[in-house]
Amino acid sequence: MAAELVVLSHLRWTFVWQRPQQLISRLSRHFARTWFVEEAEPVAGLTTPLLAEDDQGTVTRLWLQLPATWSASGFDTTASQWYTVLLAERLGGHADRTVWLYTPMALDVARTLGPSIVVYDVMDDLAAFRFAPTGLALRQRQALREADLVFTGGRSLHRSVQDVRPSGAHCFPSGVEPEHYETAIALRRRRSPG
Repeated sequence: MAAELVVLSHLRWTFVWQRPQQLISRLSRHFARTWFVEEAEPVAGLTTPLLAEDDQGTVTRLWLQLPATWSASGFDTTASQWYTVLLAERLGGHADRTVWLYTPMALDVARTLGPSIVVYDVMDDLAAFRFAPTGLALRQRQALREADLVFTGGRSLHRSVQDVRPSGAHCFPSGVEPEHYETAIALRRRRSPG
C-alpha cells in the first residue's frame, strides 16, 4: 500500500493561497493520496452531520458540515467526535499514513487516524489570535511534544516553541514562489526601454 497524507487544517484550501497550499500541493506529488481536512462548518437547515468532499487536483478536500443549531465548529469536541467517525468511514485504515497538523485543535482527530508519522507545522501563533479557542495553548504544547517532526514558519515562531520542544523543531520559513510573479516580470520587461 502506498503512503497517504492527511492534513488537518484551520484554513480552507480554497480560501487564500498560502503556506499550507504551497507546501501540500508540492508534497502531494509524493503520496498516493492526499486528503486536506478542513475545520467543520455550520450549515443552516442541516439535521445530521455529513462529510463534504471536493477534488482539487492532487488534493482531496474534506470538511464536516454540522447542523447550525448545534453551535459547534472548527475541531471542537463535538466536531472531533464526528470527524473520528466519518473520517474512519471515508479513509479506512492505512498502514503508512502521515498526519500533518496546521492546528493543534485537531490533535484528537490526528490520534484516531492511526498515523505512522505526525508532523506539526507551526505557521502562526494561533493562541495569540483574537477569538482563539479555549485550550489552544495547552493543545499547542501537547502537539509540540507528540509530533514526530515539527516545522516553524519563521525564526520568531521557532524561538517560541523552544521551551516545549528544545530539539527537533526545524525552522522552515515561508518564502516566495517566483513563478507567481513571472507574468508581472514579463510585462515589466516588455514595457522597459532598452
